This record gives sequence, structure tokens and C-alpha cells, in this order.
Amino acid sequence: MRANRLIHALTISTPGGHFWDDVYSRVPEQSIGIPFNILLTYYYVRICSKYKTPKQQADIVRNHRRITNGGIILIDSGVYSLNVRHGVNIRSYNIETTRGGLDSIAEEGKGLLDLYTNYVDEYAEFLAASKDYWDYAFDFDADIFLGSSITDMLHERLISQGGLDRKRLIRVYHIARPDVNTWWRDLCEDDRYEYIAIEGGTTHRRDPTFYNPLIALAHTHGKRVHILAVSAPRFTQRVAVDTFDCTSHLSGGRFGSLLTPWGAVDFSRDGIKPPAYKDLSTHVRSDLHDYLADLGLTIDEIISSPYSRNLANIWFMNKYWDVAYAEEAQSLSLFDILGAK
Repeated sequence: MRANRLIHALTISTPGGHFWDDVYSRVPEQSIGIPFNILLTYYYVRICSKYKTPKQQADIVRNHRRITNGGIILIDSGVYSLNVRHGVNIRSYNIETTRGGLDSIAEEGKGLLDLYTNYVDEYAEFLAASKDYWDYAFDFDADIFLGSSITDMLHERLISQGGLDRKRLIRVYHIARPDVNTWWRDLCEDDRYEYIAIEGGTTHRRDPTFYNPLIALAHTHGKRVHILAVSAPRFTQRVAVDTFDCTSHLSGGRFGSLLTPWGAVDFSRDGIKPPAYKDLSTHVRSDLHDYLADLGLTIDEIISSPYSRNLANIWFMNKYWDVAYAEEAQSLSLFDILGAK
């Protein structure tokens, strides 16, 4: 059963418009009646050379609103990408990182405080200009890079500069924040917020026993909870989260990987990631061609076009990956979702 928890983190269109024309605008072709949930990242909106003013940037969100079919649009600040762009040392950060290591990263980030402050002001202006088109926006969650006190200051600045309603802002749990569990409890009890989030699965080994107590506490106080950057049904069926986002559909273009009812099929040029299309049996190839025909695609399009693979991946994920939480689930494979083939 489709749960409508999956949110696709979309890339902003290439200069030639291929992502919009060949992927995202086509999603409704095979998703009639299915909400299409979207996450857009402000950092990538901001660097698009032809979208300079807040009004022009807001038009990107408005354009994507047309294809949501009742789904939601989330906006991410892009703080992680901003840090990568400016060389802030975050590679050593993980759940075992010592407090001293986190402090060192924060000190490095403070050297760019003017950059962060200006970015928050621009983000606030963008959110204000596009507020009629998005549903919720993530805070500028820079706990790892700046520490909690500066992050909290920038949170308040974001609200005041953009004239934003706190109920539409999503604050994010990061293990880097001192006394984060107390902070989370207080956030759950704070009636000014209705949608909150937890950092992604790679930080916490995709461990449901870490996430579910935090989610349960939030649900007790009527909050919706999002997990950042997770996707696999093996994990998401075991956590009671309301929504999660991922970029997994982009594996079609990046890695030549097409998601199918028979597992992922490799269409990369080197064909070294099994199972490669060239190695499929005649019977499976025939079934795959029929499957693609039902989607209005041909095998030639899939072979030659990364955008066609991305599009087909979205349709597959909407049907098979967006599964409901099952309290008793201990493990889940793709074949469990699809049924025996």
C-alpha cells in the first residue's frame, strides 16, 4: 500500500531544461491520482544563473507546484552544499566524533559567519517571495558548522528577515548539538512548531531503535517528523516517520541504474555493476521491454537517455518504495514489497 511518505529531492534543471522537460514535467503521465512530493534546495536555486531575483527564484517553486497533484513541497536551505562549496572541513563528522572535533569544525565555520548571515538573509527573502508555493521550509541547520548558539541566532534572524510563520519552518535534530535530546523534548513540547526533522540515516547507521523513540515522543505532542536523506524500504518500513526524502531517482543518470520489478539493472557504459542489461536472460529482457512499454518508454530511450532512466525510477519508487510503516517488520527486501515473481 502506498503510504505517501516519500519526498523526491529534485535537481534544478540544466541550462538546456532537460530535467524539467524530460523528467519532472512528465511525472504526471504515469502518476494520475498519486501525489508527487518534492524537496527543492535553495542553494541550487540560487546558483542558477538565469534566476537572479527572488521573484524569478519563486517562479521555480511555482512551476514545480503544477505537478505535485496535491503533494507537498519542502524547501531545504542547502547549508551542507554551501559548506562544501567553501571548504569547511566536515568529512570527519560522524556519530563517534569527539566534542573537541565538533568544536574545531564550528570554529572553522565561524570564520565565514558573514557569509552565513548574508546567505540566511537571501534565503529569508526567497522564502518570503515564494511562500504561496511551498508548504514547509527547513531551518538553516548549521549546528555542526557553527554550534548551537549561533545556529539559534540565525534561526531567529531567518524568521524576522522573512516575516515567516514558525509553523512552516522545520527544525532539525543534529547529534552535534549539546544536550540534543533535551532540546528535542523541548521542541516537541513547543506549540509554535508543527513539523520537525532528524538528521539522515547514514549518521546513525539507519538504526530504527535510534529513530523510533524520538519519533514517538514527537507524535505524542502532535508533531509530524521527517528524516533527511534516506530511502531504502528495508529501513523506512521499520521507522514510524511521517516523511523522508532522497535523491535515489537520480541514480539513473549518475550511475546508469534503472529500478525495475526484477531489481536494479545496469545501463552504464562500462556495464560492470551487475546485473547489466546485456547479461539479462531473453525472458527477463522481454518482460522488461513490456514493463517499459506500459510506462510509455522504449528500451532504446532507456539505453540512450539518463533522463528517461531518472523518470522511470521516479515512477517505480512512487509505486514500490513508498511503503507504510509496519511495527512488526524486522527486515524487508524488494521482493517482499513486490510479491514473489
